[in-house]
Amino acid sequence: MKIYCASDFHIGYEYTNYPKIKEFFGLVKDSADKLVLCGDIFDLWRINISEIKSKEPMKSTYEALLQVSKEIPITYIWGNHDYKIWKIEKEMKKYMKITDDFISDNIYYCHGWRFDLRQRFGYILYGWLVERFPILYQLFF
Repeated sequence: MKIYCASDFHIGYEYTNYPKIKEFFGLVKDSADKLVLCGDIFDLWRINISEIKSKEPMKSTYEALLQVSKEIPITYIWGNHDYKIWKIEKEMKKYMKITDDFISDNIYYCHGWRFDLRQRFGYILYGWLVERFPILYQLFF
């Protein structure tokens, strides 16, 4: 079984390499049996999901992800930049498992923000701040 694992695409960020991400999704469709996405697939600090779904090159990259998810099982571990993606993107939830971490075959999968003590100790404040004022959080924390 071939498991592909990737993280930190930051779809929504202006300097993201969108052609390379789409190329990766093509490789996954052709070669992988399973895909694990380990967080920060989107950059919801910078742009909301409705803009990602409607503006190029983000739109076609989002659609490429959905296409892969219809053909290959995906486990999506959310990171701090795609905070609460499972609440806002119902379409993705249909096609992939969204979680905060998991263990499979003695391998622990997570996003690195889980080890950032500043964010972990202030988790409740962090969640409130990122959800309501993502730009302020990004600028000051």
